[in-house]
Amino acid sequence: VPIMSVVEEETDSGTAESQDLWASILGEVSRASSGSKTTKSVLVLGEDGSGKSTLVERLRGLTVDFRELCCGLEYSYITVQDEDSDETASKLLVWTLDGDPTHGNLLRYAISESTIENVLVVVVVDMSRPWTVMDTLERWTKVLRDHIDGLKMPPKRLKELEERNVKAFQEYTDPEETALAPVAAVATHSVGEETEGSVVLPLADDVLSHNLGIPLVVACNKCDLLSSMEKERDYKDEHLDFIQQHIRKFCLNYGATLAYVSAKTGKNCDLLYKFMVHKLCGYLFRVPASVVERDGIFIPAGWDSAKKISVLYEHMKTLKPENPFEERIVKPSVRKGTHEVEIAAEEDNYFLVRLQTVAPIAGISAERRAAEPPSRSPLPPRHPVAAGGTTQRTGPPKAVDNTCVNAINYFLT
Repeated sequence: VPIMSVVEEETDSGTAESQDLWASILGEVSRASSGSKTTKSVLVLGEDGSGKSTLVERLRGLTVDFRELCCGLEYSYITVQDEDSDETASKLLVWTLDGDPTHGNLLRYAISESTIENVLVVVVVDMSRPWTVMDTLERWTKVLRDHIDGLKMPPKRLKELEERNVKAFQEYTDPEETALAPVAAVATHSVGEETEGSVVLPLADDVLSHNLGIPLVVACNKCDLLSSMEKERDYKDEHLDFIQQHIRKFCLNYGATLAYVSAKTGKNCDLLYKFMVHKLCGYLFRVPASVVERDGIFIPAGWDSAKKISVLYEHMKTLKPENPFEERIVKPSVRKGTHEVEIAAEEDNYFLVRLQTVAPIAGISAERRAAEPPSRSPLPPRHPVAAGGTTQRTGPPKAVDNTCVNAINYFLT
């Protein structure tokens, strides 16, 4: 009401510029008030130090060099821009849980009976510590499963959520294959939408065997460090393929999307953002799967299969696909550092005083040392020899500091 009254006053004044100004203000207020749509949210899980918070900042369009560890359950949002204009279309709520699984009870604020249909979960794993990858995935999917089971939803509704996951997996269409289809067919649907006359194949036994009823994304962070692992840990291509095939099998079991990202360099972060907007807001997404670059893997749910994963087996010579992950990718042993003993130099005055006290004991005088030729080394003191050939000592041997003797010889030359 106050805004309308101001507009009427400006209209009476007959100023065109004022009319345009208040019209734009009213338009923004109108769009803001009428933009109350269903709230979509993203839940980010993972271990401490995996880069969850930094990745979220990247998805928000921000660049940070250092981000403090998440504490408890953090809240932020991602602004979604309209494809046709630069205006804000909607906002995605982002919930980030810290790395303590015992804080799983806080998930009730992120996932409830009323919001579970509009949630996408991202599990972040740390590729700089590959031996933790599978444990991280198993641990946090268990936390997620326990929370969903604790919601006590009707079995019918839970079944509907699981069937929605199955349908999305079955109806996935490869954009590269879609590009070869007739133009009319491409124009009428986007990736993931069912086309008329399309055949939906049944799922294999290893696909969605653990159906959570929620879209799941596995984000392998710090992929920029994969090249350094080859030098520091002597990882070869077969080790990276071995890790990748285990992760892809896990994603098949949960119907998850796999993305290798780097929150530090921004690698694939924009791609992950577009995919999340596609899954939650229905935006068009036609980025094909990518398995060529080992640090830029992107496999959307519905594309992968056991046959495609088997291509990695060709590069494994010493490793076998069926080998247990924890036996082949082990944590490197920490070597105890060898601390060198620091030697403090003695002051010259104290050294010369000690030199004077040691010189008489050593039995060497400056005059005798000066009289000897430079190339002649000092001979040891002779002792009388008895008739039997044994050395006869006239007295107890005197202790000689060899270090000091050498120092004396050096300074007297």
